Amino acid sequence: MGFTRQHARRGSDSIRQVTRTESPDFVHWTQDKSVLEGSPPRLQTHDMNVFPTCGIYLGLLGMMMHPEDSRFRVKQLTLLHGIMYKQAHRLLGIAPPGAKLTERCPTIGGLSLPPAPVFRDNEIQLYYGAGDGYFFNWCKGYLALSTLRPDGWAGYEPISAETPGVITTTPLTFFGDTVGVTADVRNGGSVRVSILDAAGNIQATSDPITDTITDGRVKWRKSQDVVGLRGEKIRLRFQLRNAKLYSFQIRREL
Repeated sequence: MGFTRQHARRGSDSIRQVTRTESPDFVHWTQDKSVLEGSPPRLQTHDMNVFPTCGIYLGLLGMMMHPEDSRFRVKQLTLLHGIMYKQAHRLLGIAPPGAKLTERCPTIGGLSLPPAPVFRDNEIQLYYGAGDGYFFNWCKGYLALSTLRPDGWAGYEPISAETPGVITTTPLTFFGDTVGVTADVRNGGSVRVSILDAAGNIQATSDPITDTITDGRVKWRKSQDVVGLRGEKIRLRFQLRNAKLYSFQIRREL
């Protein structure tokens, strides 16, 4: 699969589109088709790099923001998922810190075409081009680096630190013994995991996770046996207190 940019006309507007093409042999390609576009003329898609991670595809989408005064055009980065299925869903906006921003340009103007991220054991590295001026203006250029924690693209967290947030998954097949969780826990917060059966009854509850972890195994309360749930359809329920949940995995203990 390849992703590129095309232009379309709609009335007096010139519209940038991210398009998708496919090839079985890297020689013969299908006619590219539009995947997504912005909201012309003020918000337009510019470029997108798509890469696989954790069994899904993510896209780093450059978004152009066009104010009425074209001298102050800004380009920022947005994260999307679902590219494999010809749809794109916005997850969050990312504005990595530039090397040297000025009062004249309080945000990143020259964010350019980041390549696929570099995945390290303890972080994700995202290299990109940055500038200290607006997108079409003369500015100094920099090679910049932004880092994320492992699996740190997007997460769920409660709206209020005083109120817990609850997330319940869709039905899953429980093929393991435990669950690995990646989460940030702050200021006395916690993450607690429960297993619900098909009828919604709680079959097991974990001890609270009180520290920031990456793929950390939850510990079930004593006397709770989850081995009998192997192969069954279950739901996982996460209760978050002053914590952010990034990802989870059903795991088989070695």
